[in-house]
Amino acid sequence: GCDRNNNDGKNNKSSLEALRSAHGGKLPFEAPAGIIVGPADKNSFQKLVKPFRIFNERAFVSYGEIRRYIAMVDTNLFVYAEKSDPTPLYTIPFSDLIASKEDPNRPDFYSHTVSPEANVGLPFSNKTKGCLDTVLLRDSSMKILYQIVFDRLETEEGIADIFVSAVDSKRERKR
Repeated sequence: GCDRNNNDGKNNKSSLEALRSAHGGKLPFEAPAGIIVGPADKNSFQKLVKPFRIFNERAFVSYGEIRRYIAMVDTNLFVYAEKSDPTPLYTIPFSDLIASKEDPNRPDFYSHTVSPEANVGLPFSNKTKGCLDTVLLRDSSMKILYQIVFDRLETEEGIADIFVSAVDSKRERKR
């Protein structure tokens, strides 16, 4: 049979409500965000011409396709499909990861373009939509493991900087 309490999140230790309760009613960081796991795939030709920056065709994805809800607990990000979900889709441990805000005018070769703006520049110069801020989570070899994208229209100005500070603060305490 179906038990209504199994799915309401109140009895689940990993629901947002339970996580907030366990941490004094407020988490260090939570917000809607787009999540991309891993770097963009590049073919041999793209890697060959990378130093010349003449053919920087970028992988792109729609923000709506990658939109999730994230919550920070200790040195883990809980990633939910929706804010109301009773359990996360997965967690991202970040104690050994380096967070940095990406410069939209000089995006990392291996990052994705999210919801590209209309191409008004040179061919293949697709650029992430202006209201989106990107944070890259990298390992110690600087390989992109996760790309976190925030929409300032649904959060707040400076949200990416707040996120980077929260990650750095938690990492420092763990060391």
